[in-house]
Amino acid sequence: MGNKINPKRIYQRWTNNLNPNLCHDSFNDNEKSFINEWVEEYKIRNPSS
Repeated sequence: MGNKINPKRIYQRWTNNLNPNLCHDSFNDNEKSFINEWVEEYKIRNPSS
């Protein structure tokens, strides 16, 4: 297998090594709205991204 990086390895590293206290709950409506608004604002400010 070597050192290939795949989604499973990224997920395992994130959950096991980088942030074991990560909350796995779904986003609530307020959080979803905040994220969507932030993304829209980011796209306006950074049109080339």
